[in-house]
Formats: sequence, structure tokens, C-alpha cells
Amino acid sequence: MTAYVNQHFIPRWYLRNFSPNYNKYQKDGDIFLYLLKKKKVITGTIKKTAMIKNFYGVDGIFESTFLKGLDEKTSIPIASIIKNEKIDESQLKKIGLFLRLQSIRTESSKRIMQNFLLRPSKKYPNELRILRRDKKKYGSVIFEYYIKLISKDSLLLSDLKLFLLKNTTKRPFISSDYPVVLNNYFYQDLGVYGLYTPGIQVICPLSDTLCLLLIHSELYDLLTSGDSVIELSKEQDIDSINCLQFINCDKFILSKQEIPEYFFYVHQKSGLIKDKLRDLCLKRRFEDTKDRVYSIPLSFLSAREGIDFSQFEKNSPKDNLPVRNRMLYDESNKSADKLILEFNDVISSYFKNEKHIVRNVQRNNF
Repeated sequence: MTAYVNQHFIPRWYLRNFSPNYNKYQKDGDIFLYLLKKKKVITGTIKKTAMIKNFYGVDGIFESTFLKGLDEKTSIPIASIIKNEKIDESQLKKIGLFLRLQSIRTESSKRIMQNFLLRPSKKYPNELRILRRDKKKYGSVIFEYYIKLISKDSLLLSDLKLFLLKNTTKRPFISSDYPVVLNNYFYQDLGVYGLYTPGIQVICPLSDTLCLLLIHSELYDLLTSGDSVIELSKEQDIDSINCLQFINCDKFILSKQEIPEYFFYVHQKSGLIKDKLRDLCLKRRFEDTKDRVYSIPLSFLSAREGIDFSQFEKNSPKDNLPVRNRMLYDESNKSADKLILEFNDVISSYFKNEKHIVRNVQRNNF
């Protein structure tokens, strides 16, 4: 299936929102890229940006069936948001699916997943040796099911409050090769410990002027008027959101505008924040609200005081982290468990002559 050899890990419909000259007839357009390591701005195209040959596998079936269907379904509510500059909370399920899917189908997520699975292990030496023997072949099928598995976690977003941030400043929202980012005033470090934690914020720019924000509303107060659309007139808020893109991106920032001086500024600022976050995550506990410093502040959002964290159940003795909504967490796990059984059967078929290859593969191992 040669039509799907060049496979995008960020869908082209999303990239078009950051192109200054997208041509619907040629189905292409320019996009400005800031290369993180080289600190250099280049002009790319939608067709060749966030694209890797055989990223999901050599046959192209996974992208042409599973991902294409999801992209078509999730692009519709996003296109409506951009066109009308308002949100429809009835579309939260599809929006959540887009956010969760996009957070895991990136190049950096694939690399992290494979490195974690194939890392040296005394517990699974035979299994890992077989997987390393043909990492490309087995890595692709593992990545496919990893994406399917994580997409089930979109349920964990369904209790969050959805807002649309409208940028009225002269500074644009930017995006990156890892556009869906997390923030949390209550446990703010580089990982913020996933979607199930209390106080989570999920942020994803949709264009240079619009950005999605989902928050655990029970733990925050909005310091602005308006309903689901929040107009941002302060450049510091735009800078903070853009810093999150720099902190989480892998190789490049993407933008509708060619503004190298601003890229350099945010890159430097995000580096200082990143260093500060490392210090914070070593010094603070989740429940510690005394003398909290918000390293990535948003002027329109304030953390509520006196939160009783005992109301949030611990996930497990292993990680000892609170769970925001136990019902959604358990429901998500049930869906994931069904998929893991299917995953085990598929992987087992690759190792007909090997024993015990997938017997111990559990959700936490990939």
C-alpha cells in the first residue's frame, strides 16, 4: 500500500491550521519550523512535516484503517470550533479522543515506549531477546496496540471542564511535534503524573489564535468573565502556554508566523522554567500547598485553597498517587484489559515456536 508509506504522526488536517498559505486544491502549504537543537527557523511543508516513512508499519494498513477513521471523526468537531470560535460540550468525547490519541502517536512517544519495553531486564530476558531480534517488525505491532490501548484512556478526560482560549494579542499560539501538553498547579513537575490526577490541565493549541483547555474545575477558580470562551489579552498568558510547548516538544516547534526572535525568547524562558520544575518535583509533595510557586502561571486561573486531598483515592500501593475519578479510572482499565488480551493473542502468533513470550506482558510493561 504505497499510498501510506509516508505516514504522519500529526495529522495533516491539524497542521493546516498553522499554515499561512494552505492550498486546498494542492492539499499542501508552508509551515514555519523552529528546530530545537539547531535553534534555527526553516520553512517546511504540510506534506513533509511530522511525517516518517513506515512510522506505523510497512504495510500502511494501521494508518489507512484505524487512524484514518479516527482522524476523520475527530477532525469534525475541531474544524467546527475553529470556524465558529465556540465549543460544543456534547463533542467532548470526540475532542478527548483526539487529545489522547495525539498525545501518544508522536515520534517521541513511540521511542519512549520501545525503549521502555526493550530495556535490559532480568525478569524477561528471553522475551526481550526475541523482540530485539527484529525490533522494527515487532515494534510496529506493539506500537499499534499501544496506541489502541491509550486511546481508551480518553474516558479519563470526560469529567473535565472544556474551555476555548481566544488569543487577542499580537503574539501567536505555537504548536510542536508534541502538541498536547499537561499542566498542574497541585503537582507540577515534568510529568504531572498523567490524566487521572487531581488538578490536571490539558492544553492543546488549535491555531495561532485558538487553544483548547480542559481543567479539573473542582480545584480551580476562573478569574475572568465569560462562559466557555476565554479571551486572552495578556502576552504573559500566551508566553506561558507557548513555554509548555517548548518544554514538551521533541525536535521542532511549528508556527504560522516566521518570528525567530520570539522563538529564541520563549526557548530561553522555557529552559529556565524546566530547571525550576526539576527542583520543585524533588522538594514538594502532592498535598503540600504551603508557599507554592506557580512556575507556569495562567493569570485567569487560580488554585482553590484548602483542598482536602483525602477525598481522592490512591491508585495503588505501587505509585501511591491520587485518582481524580475512580469510576472513570476503573472503566478505562476494563476497556484496556480487553484490548490487552487481544494484544497478547496477536503477539503470540509471532512467536509460535517460543514459550512464555507474552505471558507476563501486562499494561505497565509498555
